[in-house]
Amino acid sequence: MPSGLGWVDFAEDDRQKMLEVVRLFHESETRDELGLGVIRDAFSDYLFPGTSTVQTRARYFLVVPWIYMSLESKEVPSSKVYHRASSIERKLIYTLLEAGETDGVIGRVSKDKLQRLPSNIYWSGMGTLGIRLFPRGQQQYHDYLDLFYYLKKARRKENEEDEGEVFSSNNWHPGLPAPPPGFPEEAALDLTREEALYLQERILVTHPQSLMADLVKEREFIDADYIWEHSIIQRTSADNINHVTQAMNFSDMLHGAALLYNLMLSRKLENEEYISDYQRMMDDWAERIEARWSELQDWHREMDSFWELPAITASNIKRPIRSFIESWLAVLFQEGPGAIPASVTARNLILDREVKLKRNRSRLENQRALELWNGASGTIKLEYRWSNAKIIVRDIIKGLNSEE
Repeated sequence: MPSGLGWVDFAEDDRQKMLEVVRLFHESETRDELGLGVIRDAFSDYLFPGTSTVQTRARYFLVVPWIYMSLESKEVPSSKVYHRASSIERKLIYTLLEAGETDGVIGRVSKDKLQRLPSNIYWSGMGTLGIRLFPRGQQQYHDYLDLFYYLKKARRKENEEDEGEVFSSNNWHPGLPAPPPGFPEEAALDLTREEALYLQERILVTHPQSLMADLVKEREFIDADYIWEHSIIQRTSADNINHVTQAMNFSDMLHGAALLYNLMLSRKLENEEYISDYQRMMDDWAERIEARWSELQDWHREMDSFWELPAITASNIKRPIRSFIESWLAVLFQEGPGAIPASVTARNLILDREVKLKRNRSRLENQRALELWNGASGTIKLEYRWSNAKIIVRDIIKGLNSEE
């Protein structure tokens, strides 16, 4: 029987997460080699709803609806809407670049070869923030438009005697600001004050208790390498403080597991330069952990509270993931961070985890897979999408402080 490859029709959120996983697979710094992505995403979605690791600028949340609403107004049929929309999105790359935009232009490098268009990148986030009201995926939206036009005409016919009755699209939020004059032939990525107010309102209405909501209420943008280093922590709710603290501790503690994995690969490859680099990184990590040792011990003793966090309970964490995390922490607190690079127990734990996740593709077991390793896999400490979220926050605050 011939074999084949297909795409399962998941819900749009699942599809977007799968696309993001595929993208991350090609980025050595953020690969989820030990299967911790579900924890990372749980905190990310809770703290920064509507964001993703491939978003670049806030105005795309408006650019995409503007494109589609324009096509709806022309009643572009379902069979043609994807090609019309993608053509506009690709032309927009050149429009933005010619206007002098460089920061955050999607397709700035790949241009016509761009594979993931802004509409696909922002589709899930637009739904999360209530900008997109159509409840299903992008392809389903395209397929639905012919029926939408039919219903629109039928409604108009029903109410042709009532001049006050106007059919409005239920695919997009009715409060969307109008596109600027000349769009899409003329475009920029800075938000006007009206647009920034709208995006702020969408975040405050749909996720009023989130950290993202508190961030977009700030009067000025404050940068920080990690969200737990941001001064917002002094002004947010106890629940957000608790989530950020728990996320920080998890990031610090599990960073050692990622570094040990890379050190083990370096040793197996017998690459002395890599071995030296990862040993140094592990020494630095151990020093940072030891500086917080007493605080982290208290956190570990109350580990049940971690698993009971709303962000975690909502994510349905599977038992093997929880077992690995608890086993890693047990070894770490029993042997101490400085002993981890030489710990047989820790190394066996990492080996067992990778083999269970990858089976015959495990780099620690498969020589060919090891030889294809590029020297870095998931070595960056978890920051829970903060580097992307802060760009959205920056754009909104800048827009709020702008003159019309």
